[in-house]
Amino acid sequence: KVYLYSVAAGVATQTGTVTAGDAAASDQFGIAVSLSADGSMLAVGANTQDSAATNAGKVYFYEFV
Repeated sequence: KVYLYSVAAGVATQTGTVTAGDAAASDQFGIAVSLSADGSMLAVGANTQDSAATNAGKVYFYEFV
């Protein structure tokens, strides 16, 4: 699970979470994250996700509209 926050006046407030519908506990979902410069796209890595092959890994992309 990856937690989403917004910051206003120096105060961080949790605004939501993202999860992978096909993630297992051992997939390490959230091991790496990257947010686009404008904040509209989030990439989340799961380096041991198994859908393509054992421990092949996967990147999940989320678009905020």
